[in-house]
Amino acid sequence: MERPVPEGAVQRMPAPATDLAGRPIKMYNTGLGGGFMAVHRDDDTECAQVTADGLVLVDGVRYWANEARFGGIVVQPEDCRPG
Repeated sequence: MERPVPEGAVQRMPAPATDLAGRPIKMYNTGLGGGFMAVHRDDDTECAQVTADGLVLVDGVRYWANEARFGGIVVQPEDCRPG
């Protein structure tokens, strides 16, 4: 069974995501009850910028990342960001 993917979501990222400064990151769910966190790939320290605002770069283009409705991480065009 396929999981629904929000419109405009990146299903397979063409390049690793980075923070807005260009530093490569990894994104995780923080627990079974939800939550979102990003860490720097080079030293596994928390990336406070992405964890707080969800803004990432993929191939130099700005996207918004957050936890998906039923788990996992979803990356969508920045203009899909709520509020």
